[in-house]
Amino acid sequence: MLELHGPTIEQDNFHLYEAIDRSVDPPIYSCVYLYTGTMESGWPALGGTRWVRRRFSEFEQSMEHVRGTARELAISMTIKNAILRGADTQEGARGLFSWNGGKGVIWSPEEVLTPYRLMCHGRLIEYIGGHYIGSKDQGVGTSQLRWIEKATKFTIGLGCGKDTGEGTAAGTVAGIWRAAIEEGMIKDSGLSPAELLVNAEGGLNVLRNNLLSGLSILVIGAGKVGLPLLKYLSDLGAELYVFDPQLNKLGVYEFYTWLRRLGAAIDRSHRDLLEALGNGGRLFATEEEALMSQAYNVLSPNGGPTEWLSLSLRDSTDQRCRAEMLAETRRKDGKLRLIAGAGNDQLPATAGKQDRRDIALGALDEAGITFVPDPIVSPGGVIAVSHELAESWDADEVIRDATRLVNRSVKDCYGIARKSGKLNSSSMYAAFKQLSGVE
Repeated sequence: MLELHGPTIEQDNFHLYEAIDRSVDPPIYSCVYLYTGTMESGWPALGGTRWVRRRFSEFEQSMEHVRGTARELAISMTIKNAILRGADTQEGARGLFSWNGGKGVIWSPEEVLTPYRLMCHGRLIEYIGGHYIGSKDQGVGTSQLRWIEKATKFTIGLGCGKDTGEGTAAGTVAGIWRAAIEEGMIKDSGLSPAELLVNAEGGLNVLRNNLLSGLSILVIGAGKVGLPLLKYLSDLGAELYVFDPQLNKLGVYEFYTWLRRLGAAIDRSHRDLLEALGNGGRLFATEEEALMSQAYNVLSPNGGPTEWLSLSLRDSTDQRCRAEMLAETRRKDGKLRLIAGAGNDQLPATAGKQDRRDIALGALDEAGITFVPDPIVSPGGVIAVSHELAESWDADEVIRDATRLVNRSVKDCYGIARKSGKLNSSSMYAAFKQLSGVE
């Protein structure tokens, strides 16, 4: 029998809600963390629902792992939404982005998320009573969200004309572009960020196809965000490298077909790009090979686990975290200068994991690598679903908002970091926390 619990009030203005059913095997468990620090504003928390499959020997351990994941992601969403609100205010306040932060996670070690598990999570969202709005995330796409919606009216994301990964990719392009300008890696052309990818008639402006010339970029994760991102970067003149374990497992054709089934905003040109990269030897076979390569000057993580930079590779004898591995590559005459991608929670945001975060930031600082925190770069999905609240949903308007608002946030973050007297990953992280106003 399904039990609904909460709110459990925790430190730092976070509330935990849980759905549990121990009568089935494996048991049902999902949870929602939401931020209540600005609840008096009347803003609901917005954050997608993620599927976590990792199973421990005891159910309680699996529950604890899910809670930890949800809490980290909820903090990241809180910061992301706060920075997005601030950028929108600076840019004229369209008023579509008045959200607090929250995150849902469904646990299931099975091969698919069953309708029952999804509807149980929907009942949990309904139980929260409108303080949290659920949407898509890793493992929870359009078909899964439809099952969740059978049990709650508090969702958003099915009214988008395209997959939200395209908006996230557009914002990520703007983040890389602005950061590369701030780092002196490319020249500022004076281009309006709102017209970075879309011209007045719609579509990519081919006159700008050399805008990112001089950047060699490794994209980690070629999924619903990463593959549209690769196409944008290619069209703008960047040199590209890719690592994606699923792509390596399936091969280009099956990988492309799989992403199409998931609803990714891609077409034949994206498949052609992957084939060209493969034929050109630009697809890394292993993550370790990718991280230790000296071929690229920008790294864009758009997949992988949470806390990606501060964790070591799984199933590897090398226990250094990824940031330390990248720092070593840089010291061996590597070119890497910038990390900017949409992968969620690349460094842990909670105070309890500050030691791991500081180790990663310190390694990057020492090597001269600047990390642009992912919540600044990745609000394109929030922007896309928020446009359901506009008079009509328009893909070009989503891309314009994503590029101009991410550009504003990255530019502001660099401005604050420079005032500290030293521009590095640590000062950028401190600036991003200051920019959010979330402790």
